[in-house]
Amino acid sequence: MDACEHLKSIFNSVIESGISNFHTSAGWSKLDKVIEFNEPVNAQITDMLKSVELPLKYYSYQGSPHNKPDHGVVCNQCKISLSFPST
Repeated sequence: MDACEHLKSIFNSVIESGISNFHTSAGWSKLDKVIEFNEPVNAQITDMLKSVELPLKYYSYQGSPHNKPDHGVVCNQCKISLSFPST
């Protein structure tokens, strides 16, 4: 598993929900690692993402002409993120 200890339970919940297709990117501007899932999460997982506490932070990105909308959780302590496409 590529997620840090703070993201482990969310990562495991996503895998248990049946979403297992992801890849890991390195070297983003403010993050050391981004785990990008290829499928959107269900409402239950989305609620989990939105209710995280420090050092985790939920984010939502509306997209641009060059990037698709997504949302996820960033661990500010470990500089790792879980990212999901928005529906």
